[in-house]
Amino acid sequence: RIIKEGDREKFLYTIEFYPEEGKYHYDGHRACKFSCHPSKTKKYDGLCPICKKPLVIGVMNRVIELGDRTEENAKKCNRIPYKSLVPLVEIIANTVKHGWNTKGVKVIYDQLIEQIGTEFFILLHASLKKIEVASSKQIADAIQRVRDGRIHVVPGYDGEFGVVKVFADNEDRGGPEQRSLIIER
Repeated sequence: RIIKEGDREKFLYTIEFYPEEGKYHYDGHRACKFSCHPSKTKKYDGLCPICKKPLVIGVMNRVIELGDRTEENAKKCNRIPYKSLVPLVEIIANTVKHGWNTKGVKVIYDQLIEQIGTEFFILLHASLKKIEVASSKQIADAIQRVRDGRIHVVPGYDGEFGVVKVFADNEDRGGPEQRSLIIER
């Protein structure tokens, strides 16, 4: 009922990941490392501009084809809003420039959960000051970037996963590089 009626007192928003991470979000041609928004596919007559072979059509193209309004008009609709998130472990890993499955990232993640609360609470509601105290200013700033939608997104295409990161590879993270974790025994 809440979904059907759009009851804004009980249904505040949905939480989603970025659909651009999907392997077939945009149109493209993996062999040429080319991808594009569906609006450009028409410009290229459905052909890869590099090798002239047909582009693999992605999900976004079908969404636009089936849609009854433009992307701009859809954003203006008075629908239940959504919030797009990046998993906390990925935010930490991207900020400290280490893999998401490393010991150092796990230590920071565990500290945040232990000191502040659940991952959703940290990503959506926790004060940046508390996040900074439990981790670092850079991680607090990275979480704010995710909240603001100021992140680096490269949509997937033709079987290639998309990339969603807080920072582009060459982007400044706002502080000194993370040092290796030293554990004394």
